[in-house]
Amino acid sequence: AKPRPKRLASIETPAALTYCRRGLPMNITPDIFKHIPEMKGFHQPLADIFGMACVRGEALGKVFNAKDKVYYTTLWDPMQWVLGPSNDSSVSFQTVSGRKQLTPADFMKAMDEIRPGIACLLSDHIKPSSSGRTRKSVKRTIEWTRECIKISKKIWPEKSGE
Repeated sequence: AKPRPKRLASIETPAALTYCRRGLPMNITPDIFKHIPEMKGFHQPLADIFGMACVRGEALGKVFNAKDKVYYTTLWDPMQWVLGPSNDSSVSFQTVSGRKQLTPADFMKAMDEIRPGIACLLSDHIKPSSSGRTRKSVKRTIEWTRECIKISKKIWPEKSGE
C-alpha cells in the first residue's frame, strides 16, 4: 500500500463544500475557482467517481488540478437517489456506467487510491421504513464501519499506531 501523505487535509469550520458532478462544480472551471479563496472544498458523490475511469489510482486533487482543496466523498448524492438495494456484506448504487456493488474492502481500496480529504463511511441508506428495517440498517452500518477500521489499520499502519 502507498504511504499516506504526511499532512492531513483540513478545513476550518463552519464551512460549505461546493457540490460537484464528475469532479468539478458544474458551472465553475478550474482556472476560475482557483481565484475564489472562499471555496475551500468539494462534496463529490462516490457514484460519480466510480463512473470516471480517469480517477482510479489517482488522488482527487491531482486529477482535478485542485490540490489545495479538500474533497469530501460520500455515497449520498443530494441531486438523486442512487442507492439500494443493500445486503449484509455490501451496498449497491447506480453510476453512469451501471450499478456498482461495494464491500468495505472495495470501499477502503478506493479511498486509498483517490485519497479524499474527508470520507463518509459506508452506510445502509434507506428511505423511511419500519423500525425493524431501521434497526437492520443501523446494525449493517456499524458492522461496515468496524470492518473499514480494521482494513484501514492494515492499509495505513503508520496512522493506526501499529
